[in-house]
Amino acid sequence: YWFLFIYIALYLISPFISLMWSHMKIPAKKALLGVFITLFSVYPFIWDVISRFNKNNLWSESTADGLIQGISPISLFGAGRGYTLINFILMYLIGCYIRDKIENGLKEKPANMLVLSGANLVLIVGWAYAERMLTGFELPTTVCWSIENPLIIIESVLLFMFFKSLKIKENKVINALAAAALPTYLIHINLLEYLQIERFVKSGTLVMVLHMLGCMVGLYLICFVIYTLYDMLTRPLFIRISKKWKRYRYIVAGKLNSNK
Repeated sequence: YWFLFIYIALYLISPFISLMWSHMKIPAKKALLGVFITLFSVYPFIWDVISRFNKNNLWSESTADGLIQGISPISLFGAGRGYTLINFILMYLIGCYIRDKIENGLKEKPANMLVLSGANLVLIVGWAYAERMLTGFELPTTVCWSIENPLIIIESVLLFMFFKSLKIKENKVINALAAAALPTYLIHINLLEYLQIERFVKSGTLVMVLHMLGCMVGLYLICFVIYTLYDMLTRPLFIRISKKWKRYRYIVAGKLNSNK
């Protein structure tokens, strides 16, 4: 549940980040974003790559064998493969920059975003296989999957821009299913042990694929039901809290906005 706790932390500080961003000039915004990308994505990822190809853990708690420690600007033991609040703040700033560009008339064609996303994905997957051949590490553990990897960040931006550029009309079914996405992320891990995954993986490719599809649909439906029941029970409470605290929820131009 690391994602939820870091997301809550980002949510609590995001109004102050947005307030700072709104008072900055365009050159300052670009400089800030460049510093964040360099310090918290490119630089730590370079050291992760060096660590992997050197077949050492540069972030080991022990420095007795000459291992490097304390050279990361994120933590004493490295970038944590990107699973940190710093990486979330970086992505939030990228989102602020994209919003500014869109407000200034940026328009991207979905096809272009899809092609670029596919090309970038080929680079990521190719890197993973090359790293496995060169280092001997298992494919899922290759460092290229670290979410501070600039290519992973680029991929997430391209996918976001792809869906942003799609002209999808409001759809009640999509909205209802989307509302259950985060609860599904939190709940589904507790149901995996009942799916007999190992058994179906050994039953042949077709059976495995059908089992995967069935599990995806089934898990989402189960989690959707759980979320719906939770929403029915808690919505009256949250509505009451929202009305009570409404005038304290918005920070605009350095002061509280009580008109929203």
